[in-house]
Amino acid sequence: MKIDKLRHEVLGLLSAKSVESINKGNKDICVEKSRIKEFLADDAKRWPLILSELLEVNEIKPYHLNEQHGFFSTDLGNMAYSNKKYLLRHENFMINRTKNFLQIAIPLLSVMITIFVLVMSEIRLDRKNTQINDLLIRISKIENNKK
Repeated sequence: MKIDKLRHEVLGLLSAKSVESINKGNKDICVEKSRIKEFLADDAKRWPLILSELLEVNEIKPYHLNEQHGFFSTDLGNMAYSNKKYLLRHENFMINRTKNFLQIAIPLLSVMITIFVLVMSEIRLDRKNTQINDLLIRISKIENNKK
């Protein structure tokens, strides 16, 4: 699911802001909701879905201060980002999807190849039988001509 990849990217944005704030020694660790929507670009409409699991497992937390609304990454979120939790989950999903497709496609392909081989064998066998019949007819003509 692309959502897990987007979750990883959002965690990256929030974690980068958190690390930057720690390095600068300030307490501005929050990223505004509008900045997150801008970051998600085409997927901005799905931001509640993307953030819902991150909020549920406390990897990010919301903040509301003076008409500003946004989110910040917790230690769990920073660990999830550094361990590539959602990116690996996305990769596993894609691998499983490919496996499922191949589990269907390979047997179908093998059946199609088998049918093709059988049809080709039947065609070759028909040609051989035709050649044998032609030879038998020639032999019988030659024998009839000798008499």
